[in-house]
Amino acid sequence: MTAWNIAKVETFKAGFTDFLKRVRIDSKDTGGGTNLGESLYYSQRRFYDAIWDALSRDIHDISCLKSRQLGISTACMPL
Repeated sequence: MTAWNIAKVETFKAGFTDFLKRVRIDSKDTGGGTNLGESLYYSQRRFYDAIWDALSRDIHDISCLKSRQLGISTACMPL
């Protein structure tokens, strides 16, 4: 298997970010459907950054311990 270099991670990240702009979720905060890509929590951005960092180091087995109410389960669904 070939390693994920920085360029490959950045290309994937850009495509995934574009994909998130098209993902709609039900949100009690906004009172209905909202666009996930435009309303990411700070915790979700950190979660994605940790994934991009792991991939750039060619780590593919990623575990996440999370507390409640951070939106990490919602962030995992598009992956």
